[in-house]
Amino acid sequence: IELQDYLASVGVGSEHSLDETNDINSLVQSHVMTIRESISSNKDVGDLKEAIETQLTSIVDRVDTFCQSQAERHNDFKTKISALQERLEETEKESADLRENLVVQRARAQLDALTKLPNRQAYDHQLSAEYSRWQRYRKPLSLMVIDIDFFKRINDTFGHAAGDKVLKTVARVLQVNIRETDFISRYGGEEFVLIMPETNKDGGAQVAEKLRATIEKCPFHSNNQKVPVTISIGIAEFDGEDNAVTVFERADKALYAAKEGGRNQVKIDE
Repeated sequence: IELQDYLASVGVGSEHSLDETNDINSLVQSHVMTIRESISSNKDVGDLKEAIETQLTSIVDRVDTFCQSQAERHNDFKTKISALQERLEETEKESADLRENLVVQRARAQLDALTKLPNRQAYDHQLSAEYSRWQRYRKPLSLMVIDIDFFKRINDTFGHAAGDKVLKTVARVLQVNIRETDFISRYGGEEFVLIMPETNKDGGAQVAEKLRATIEKCPFHSNNQKVPVTISIGIAEFDGEDNAVTVFERADKALYAAKEGGRNQVKIDE
């Protein structure tokens, strides 16, 4: 609105300036004609001089008035431009702050509040990107589904506060024991999903075994009581006509086999 007001005032000012220019042009032409008439009709040099000086004085006064008006209009435009520049800078800063805030909010929206790992939404986005890359380059891509064994028993025995502590600790241990190129997320409840680019299922199994052993050795306590915590893991590698859904189903099926086989173990989808 401010810019529209300024542009409107510029338009009005330009019209006024043009009108004044036309007026002064007409005035000067009129005085010049009068001077010529005086030269033609006056024979007395003194009268002619007085007549010319009168016309010239009128021209000078009008030109002075015109110049002063133009100067005031110019200063007014400068003031308005300066105000607009300040407002533009404020708007740009507000826009930058808004963009930054949106980035922060978007990041928060894709972060699990408890474990601080990426959440299901972030996982879906990442897997979609990795799947597209796999379709294009066909480099190995594996998926690991991780589940905390007997998690309900932990909650029932030690309380939900202890269960939350276990979730946070497991999340942290998983996160620090994977590569930067891997992507770990909390899928839901006590279940985590790990995306491993350029990794076949055998390589994924080695990583999974390391994670399983690390969690098993990690000391968990609640109110000075040891809390036994282990994980079961299922692994599947993208192959053939796989998509994001089918590969997860195969990894989840392998996880189920690990649980059926006694838990605290790694199973590969065959």
